[in-house]
Amino acid sequence: MKSKLHGFTLIELMITVAIVAVLAAVAYPSYTSQIRRSNRSEARNALLQVQVAQEKVFLTYNRYAQNDTELQGTPSSTTPGLQTATTTSGGNYTLALSSTSSGASDFTITATASSGSQLKDTDCKTFSINNQGSKSATNSAGTSNPNCWMK
Repeated sequence: MKSKLHGFTLIELMITVAIVAVLAAVAYPSYTSQIRRSNRSEARNALLQVQVAQEKVFLTYNRYAQNDTELQGTPSSTTPGLQTATTTSGGNYTLALSSTSSGASDFTITATASSGSQLKDTDCKTFSINNQGSKSATNSAGTSNPNCWMK
């Protein structure tokens, strides 16, 4: 009398592995793209926080902080320090503060992708905002991409 064996054949197992591999090949790029898009909010939030800090400084000192030293610095009688980090909370972007006027009557804050998967973000590489609230973003080719602030 023959007993019937139950289980999977090698062919069935290989077909299952192939199907899982195809699904993973399709899903992983979509997953990493979504992670990059969600990390962009980190840059936007950091820029808006620094902008608010700059407006508080302007109310106190009648001028904006002008450079990265003042971005990180502690307020004193001569320096309107913002006590703000130069990287975003997740470390994916580096913040830079600049001013085009000698009287510190304007500023531009820029967040540039600096680590992790954000370095591969070709659509929205840099974000910036200025004292007038004008927002801009550029892709890896340096071309303006207004959709970055929307998503």
